[in-house]
Amino acid sequence: MEAFIYELWEQDQLKQAAALFQASSLELISTSESFVYSGRREEQNLILRVTHSSHRSEAQIQGEMDWIQHLGAAGVPVSAPLVSIHGQTVEQLGAFLITAFERAPGQHPQLHEWGEELFREWGRTIGAMHRAAALYEFDSRRPHWTEEYNVAAIHEVLAHDPELIACQRQLLEELHALPQNRSSFGMVHSDFEDGNFFLYEGRIHPFDFDECQYHWFAYDIGNSIRAASWILPLAAPSYTLEQFAGHFLDGYRQEHVLEAFWVRQLPLFIRLRELCIYVYLHGKRDVQKMSEEEQAYLRQMRSNIVCGVSCVSMNFAEWAHLYV
Repeated sequence: MEAFIYELWEQDQLKQAAALFQASSLELISTSESFVYSGRREEQNLILRVTHSSHRSEAQIQGEMDWIQHLGAAGVPVSAPLVSIHGQTVEQLGAFLITAFERAPGQHPQLHEWGEELFREWGRTIGAMHRAAALYEFDSRRPHWTEEYNVAAIHEVLAHDPELIACQRQLLEELHALPQNRSSFGMVHSDFEDGNFFLYEGRIHPFDFDECQYHWFAYDIGNSIRAASWILPLAAPSYTLEQFAGHFLDGYRQEHVLEAFWVRQLPLFIRLRELCIYVYLHGKRDVQKMSEEEQAYLRQMRSNIVCGVSCVSMNFAEWAHLYV
């Protein structure tokens, strides 16, 4: 979130936002793209989210609410939107848009829970969302992936880096050549990593649909495998990334079809994710205030992107032949 937004949000506004959704005992838990608070509403745990209108319009957020409700109706255990005292799921408070959600039960997966059951459930949950997406009518209130900040802002954020812009141009050309149909393209979560779901009684409960957009379903899959490549060495060192992906896709195919063609394309989507994160960090964070370790990480990211080096060491073409 940009620095100027912090200066605009005041304690009196928080009190007004809380009153709109009858929220109490608020505690700030995240400031990534919005001010996110945990709290209570009578006997119910809730999440109160405060989003600046420079990040999302009211129409975009309403589109997000409708998508979440569609997922819930399809059996996905999402955190349902709550209505305000005015009967609305989105309230405007000056330059801010206020929403509230049921708080998901459970917690982030604990170290001892990282194993085959979690990997399959992770894939099954994404498959269930993609199955629901295949039945969802197009909603222009949510962005096409090329309209999202992390893609569209590169010419502004990295105007000083024509080499990176050229890399994105080439990558987009490759992506635009891919087929699109209801079984492979639709609304995706686009940020479905372990930080955006809770595990409760063996089921994954997804949340944080702020970045839901129209994209290839393979983007969600590639992002999950990319996330696992970072987490497995710490959380489940006895598992290889190939084993994670195998269990993940076993779960995915319980809910939705997946052709080997799309497995072979996963490196494209992982490269796109890396570039999107690089753009995001340069556009939304003050790079000059980052630690030397963080800046070194950014330099390595850039080098990998320019040189075409994947952050995921996995032969997807061979793996697709063996496992799909």
